[in-house]
Amino acid sequence: MGDGEYAAALSKFDKAIKANPTSAEAYLAKADAGVLVPKVTQEEVIALYNKAIELYPTFSVAYLNRGDAWAEEGDTDRAIADYDKAIELNPRDSAAYDSRGIFWSTKGDHERAIADFSKEMVLNPKSKYAYYNRGINWAKLGDHDKAIADYTKAIELDPKYEHAYYNRGINWARLGDHDKAIADYTKAIELDPRDVRVFVSRGAAWSRKANYGPAIADFNKAIELDSKHTNAYYQRGGAWYNKGDYDKAIADFGKTIELDPSSAYAYDARGTAWAKKGDLDKSIVDYNKAIELAPRYSAAYNNRGFSWSKKGDRKRAIADYSKAIELDPKSSYAYINRGEAWFSQGDFARAIVDYNSAIEMDPKNANAFKDRAAAWSESGKDDKAKEDRARAAELGANH
Repeated sequence: MGDGEYAAALSKFDKAIKANPTSAEAYLAKADAGVLVPKVTQEEVIALYNKAIELYPTFSVAYLNRGDAWAEEGDTDRAIADYDKAIELNPRDSAAYDSRGIFWSTKGDHERAIADFSKEMVLNPKSKYAYYNRGINWAKLGDHDKAIADYTKAIELDPKYEHAYYNRGINWARLGDHDKAIADYTKAIELDPRDVRVFVSRGAAWSRKANYGPAIADFNKAIELDSKHTNAYYQRGGAWYNKGDYDKAIADFGKTIELDPSSAYAYDARGTAWAKKGDLDKSIVDYNKAIELAPRYSAAYNNRGFSWSKKGDRKRAIADYSKAIELDPKSSYAYINRGEAWFSQGDFARAIVDYNSAIEMDPKNANAFKDRAAAWSESGKDDKAKEDRARAAELGANH
C-alpha cells in the first residue's frame, strides 16, 4: 500500500466513525492505519486508541496497540502498563507477550524478555519469531548454546528464515566454531545475496581462520553493495594487515576514518600498520588521536608504548604500558611489553615481576617465559632461566 492508499483507507474509517460514532473497532482500525502514514503523528494515533478504549474499556487489542505506540514514543511506563493490561484482559493473546518481550529486549531486560517469549511459544508453538527473539536475548546474556538452539528451531519452522541463519552464524562464531558460522552465513547469502552485513561477518570468520583470500573477497563484495560500509573497510584493512600488505591496510583504515572520523579503533589499527612499516612518528600521531577519542582505550596506550620503545624513549613507553595496565589489569601483552622496557633499562627485578604477571594471566604465552628466562639469566638465576627456556620451547612447539 502507498501513502495514497492509506489516506483512502483513513477516509473510509472516517466515514465508518461518522456512521457509527460509538464503534471502538472503527477507531482502532483508523489508528492502526494511521501508524503507517508518515503525516499522521503518534499523538493523533494514541488519541484514536484512547477513544477506542473509552468506548470499549476491555478492548485488549486496543491496549496492546497503544502500548506499541507508547513504546515508539519512548514512554516506558505507559507502554508496560498497556501491555500488562492487554495480557490481563486476554492472557492467551500470544501477540501481547511478543510485543512486551520485544519491549523488554530493547530496554536491556533480557530475563523478562525471555520469559515473555517463552510464554508466547506455549500459546503459539509455531511462531518462528518467538524462537528468533528469544535467541537474541539468550545471546545478549552470553548463553550462545541456548541462542543456537532457538535459532535452529526457528529455522526448522521456516527453512528460508535468512535472519535466523545469520544470527546462528554469529553465535557459532562467538563459540569459536568458524566453520559452522561460515556455513550459516553462506546459507543466509543464498537466501539474500544483497545482505551486506552477512558478507562482512563471513569475511570476519574467514579472517579468524587466517584464510585472508576469501575474507578479502567477501569484504570486497560488501563494499560493492555498500560503498560507505565502514566496518567492511575496517575488516578488510585487518585482513590486508595480516597478509603483510601494510599499504593496503593503511588505505582501508584511512577510508574507515574518512567515513567515521570518531573511530578510535581505526586510528589505532592504522597506527599499528604505520609502525609495521617503520614510520613510528605517524604511528604515534594515530595512537594519540585514538586516545583522544577514547581515553580509556587500553590497547592504544599499549601500542603507543611499543612505538615509544622502538624510538628509544623507555620512560614514555613505560608510562604508556602502565596506563594500559591500569585500564586493563588483565592485559598480558602490556605486562610483557613493560617487562621488556624494564629489561632494556637493566631493571631485571621489575621485569621479572611483570613477566610473572603476564604468565599468571596467560600461562601458555611462550614469549613471556622466553623473556623471563632472559631476565633470570641476567640476574644470575641460571636454573630458573633454564626452566623457563624449556617451557618456552615446549609452548612454542604447540603453536
